[in-house]
This record gives sequence, structure tokens and C-alpha cells, in this order.
Amino acid sequence: MVDDIFFSGNALRAVDTEGRTILPPFVLKALERRCGSARVVLGPHETDPCISGYDEAHEAAVYADVERRRLREEERGFSPAAHHARARRAFGAAERAGFDSDGAITLPPMIRRKGRIGALALFVGTGGSFEIWDPQMAREAGGEVLRELVDFALSDGAQATEAEG
Repeated sequence: MVDDIFFSGNALRAVDTEGRTILPPFVLKALERRCGSARVVLGPHETDPCISGYDEAHEAAVYADVERRRLREEERGFSPAAHHARARRAFGAAERAGFDSDGAITLPPMIRRKGRIGALALFVGTGGSFEIWDPQMAREAGGEVLRELVDFALSDGAQATEAEG
């Protein structure tokens, strides 16, 4: 993995009834440059009602963060319950999904349910990872920036465009 290659951009994508969609170019380019693998790790976001996605090489950074937080909490005398919940979310609830050279991917059923993904998915870059939101959920729970992204993505003519950083 290259530390200075980030997931930066956003795109709205259609999702069929089987959970198939197309990863946007900003995700595909970052995945290719970060690890070259045709697999992505998907799991529930720690705090928001969406899906987090990242390349397999980023999994080591996720583990390091989980351990850093565990050690800090142990030093402060906190119960290990938060650590175990965090580890189960980060690793037990995560699934790998393959995609083809065009970015076609099938979102795993459990992941799709957890993210409440329906007929549309809003992909949002967040640096070392990306998020996949149901547009209505992003409007309701995602804050001002996500509301603006959804409103623009759903506006006339914007559905065929994609913002990339």
C-alpha cells in the first residue's frame, strides 16, 4: 500500500436487485494504485449507518487502530467490552468482495442489509477508505456535506457526472 494514495471523490451508482453495482473510477484507481488486488473489504461503519470499504492492505492499519485504542482504554481502566465490540465490527462483520476490471461488484447480502443499500448507492471517499451510503440514509443521518452530495447527485443532469479529487 502507498500511504499517499487516497480515496477521494464521490459518485452515485445504481444497484440491481442482486446487489450488483459498478465501483466508481475514483475507487477503482485508488484500489489499483494502493494494492493492485481485485478484492475489496467491506464492513459496517463504526458510527454511521453506512458501509466502509478499503483495500486488503489497509486491513493492517485497521488492526493497528483497534489495538491502539484497546491499549489506551486499558491504561485508563475501561472495560474491554468496547474493544471486543470494535474488533467484532472491524473483522467479524467484514466481508471480502471481488470485482472485475470494469468495477462490477456484488455487494454481499449482509453488508448490503447493514448499510440499508437499496436501488442506489452513494460512494464517498474518506481518505484511507470509502463509504457506501443509501442516499436517503445519507440525507437523514450523514450531516450537511452528505445532504449536499446526495442532492447534487440526484439533481437533473448530475447523475451522469462524478466528482473526483
